Amino acid sequence: MNRMQLLREAWAILKRNPTLWSVTLITLAIDAVVSWLVILAPPEAVILRSVVAFVFAAFMTGALINLVNLIADGQPITLIEGVQAGLRRLLPLLALNVILFLPVWFAIFVLSGSIYTIFSSGLGQPGSFQATDVLSLMGAMLGAAGLVVAINAVTNLIGIGAERTLVLEGATIVTALKSGWQLLLSHAREYLSISIMLVGLVLTLSLAFAFIVGPLLSGLATGFSQAPEATGPAPVFSPVNIVFILISLVVNSLYAAFASSVWTLAYRQWQGK
Repeated sequence: MNRMQLLREAWAILKRNPTLWSVTLITLAIDAVVSWLVILAPPEAVILRSVVAFVFAAFMTGALINLVNLIADGQPITLIEGVQAGLRRLLPLLALNVILFLPVWFAIFVLSGSIYTIFSSGLGQPGSFQATDVLSLMGAMLGAAGLVVAINAVTNLIGIGAERTLVLEGATIVTALKSGWQLLLSHAREYLSISIMLVGLVLTLSLAFAFIVGPLLSGLATGFSQAPEATGPAPVFSPVNIVFILISLVVNSLYAAFASSVWTLAYRQWQGK
C-alpha cells in the first residue's frame, strides 16, 4: 500500500479499536501524575522522573506494537492483552531506548556542560515530540539545541525499526539496532515521506491546540480569576490546569496510538507481511 493508504489503514484501526488509545491514555495519565509529583519534589527528583518516563515509554511502545500487529493479523485484542504485551518485552525495550538516547545525552552535556540538564531537559526524555507542545520546540530548533533535536530525530528513526524487530521478531538488542539502521537506509524515502506527513499532522494538532484550545482556556482562566473568592496566583491543580492536562492527554494518546500504528503497518509491509 502507498503512504496515504497506510495512513488511512492506521486511522481505521484506531477507530475500530479503542483499546489502542485506551492503553496510551492510561499510560500517559499515570506518567503525568508522576510528573506532577516530581514537580513538587526536590530538584534531584528529576532523575527519578527520567527513569519513570523511560519505563512508561518502553511499556507503551511494546503494548502498541504488539496490539497493532495482532489487529493486522485479524486477531481480537483486549486491554489485558495490551498490558501483558507491554510487560513482555519491557526490559529489552528499556535498554534499547537508553542506548538510543546516549548520543542525545552526550550532545546535551556538550552544549550545557551539566549532567543535571540531561535529566531536566525535555529533549533528553522519551516522547520529546508531543503533539500538543511541538511548537515550543521550534525555537530550540533554530538555536544550538537544534543539534540535539536533529540527533534525537535520527535516533528516533533508527528506533522505529529496532523496536519492532525487538518486539515482533524476538531479536536481541544488538540485532535490533542493526535492523533499525538497515531499515532506515533501505527505506529512507518511505521514512522521509511518512515522517513529513506525521510532522504535518503534529503541527496541525499543535496549532489547533494553541489557537483554539488556548483562547478557550484563557477565557476560562479569566473567569476564575474574576471570581470573588479568587485571590493570588492560580493553584497548580486549578480547574484550568486540569482541563488543559485532560485535553493534552486525549490528544497525545490518540496521536501516539495512530503514529505507532502507521509505523507498525509500514514495518510489516517492509517485511513482506
